[in-house]
Amino acid sequence: MKILIQALLFILWTAATSYGQSSKILQLADSLAKEILENEGLYTVMGGLKPISTVIQFQFKIDSVSQAYLSEDVPRKQLDELISALGLLEDSPIGFVTLPFRQVYGEQRVFEVLVYHRESVREKIRENFSFFLERGIHPHTPIHQVLSMTEFDHSVPRFRAYGYFFGYPSHAVDFFVEAAAHEKATKEFVKRDFLQIPVSSKDEGAFVYAVPKGYQAGKEDVHLKEQAMELLSIYKLRKSSFMSSDREYPFLELYWDMVKPELCIRFRNSLSRF
Repeated sequence: MKILIQALLFILWTAATSYGQSSKILQLADSLAKEILENEGLYTVMGGLKPISTVIQFQFKIDSVSQAYLSEDVPRKQLDELISALGLLEDSPIGFVTLPFRQVYGEQRVFEVLVYHRESVREKIRENFSFFLERGIHPHTPIHQVLSMTEFDHSVPRFRAYGYFFGYPSHAVDFFVEAAAHEKATKEFVKRDFLQIPVSSKDEGAFVYAVPKGYQAGKEDVHLKEQAMELLSIYKLRKSSFMSSDREYPFLELYWDMVKPELCIRFRNSLSRF
């Protein structure tokens, strides 16, 4: 497997440099892989327990009146590099979307990178078919289109869509929507508690969802956490072996090892081009 991964990285490096890029793209890809694996994205790329996850957020300066970018060259260059790096992480089961937030904050327009598990997202749409079909979404709607439609929806049901996609239990999705509707109607914030699922980098503040004040974890919450902890244990075991040796792009190699069925497909496809 080690030889296979090293061969894949050589092919990816060749692909990057063939487009006039340098090891900077591989370094960025390694950094993004670390953000995914060390945080809640792990639960997305390892089988889709969490259909989508946030990878990073970033911002560009805009004019506070016109909301035009102060310089188009800066976002163009940074986004080109980002998309190139994400291309080294994307494969048939796993994809990425880079979206601006609908809401503008002062003199900044904030973007986020989302990682998604294709089949897991489609399964959520199938499970909640009527809800999504009302919004013109079906299981074969392109996922970047689904997420754009969700982000730029001004209605409260957008919170339900996000709840499904971020992997919240059904009761938490209901509370998420009901609390948003109450706050919109009354301007009154609904008090709440939070349930936390640890990730590699921290125990709280990553995979987290709101529940009513005083709520005690039920079977659905316990089962979700147990599934996540099993995946986290597998990851930590693999990580210990990858971090113990001198690797130039340790998290990029580890990323492909964690999704090795897809790694093998890409490796074979890359070889067929030569």
